Amino acid sequence: MYKNILVPVDVGNLGPVDKMLEVAKRLLTDDGRITLVNVVESVPDYVAAELPGDIGKKGHDRAKSALDEVVRAKDLDVNAVVLHGHSAAKILEFAEQSGTNMIIIGSHKPEVMDLLLGSTAARVVRKSKCSVHVVR
Repeated sequence: MYKNILVPVDVGNLGPVDKMLEVAKRLLTDDGRITLVNVVESVPDYVAAELPGDIGKKGHDRAKSALDEVVRAKDLDVNAVVLHGHSAAKILEFAEQSGTNMIIIGSHKPEVMDLLLGSTAARVVRKSKCSVHVVR
């Protein structure tokens, strides 16, 4: 059983969320906590210069709204956090800083680019200092 479970969520693909949360609830101790996290990818400066100034805030607000909707729809007592940066790096950094002892992450069927570059789930599995459960 785990006391502090981190569930990274892709708000663009909420399909695996139910399964991920089901696994999290089964593995959670009675006094444990679940944290949903979404990472809004940073826009390179050379691209950001050509975009409206509030694009980052809009992305953050959309992600937070989507996470809050998942929490309301599932009637959960969980934390919902939006981070900014590279997905795998931010997930791992947040996990370490928050004392996470289990990450439950969704994965999809690898595509050619994933095989060349590695998916977020693969990077998290390879570099995590805590247990990782991959849900398909």
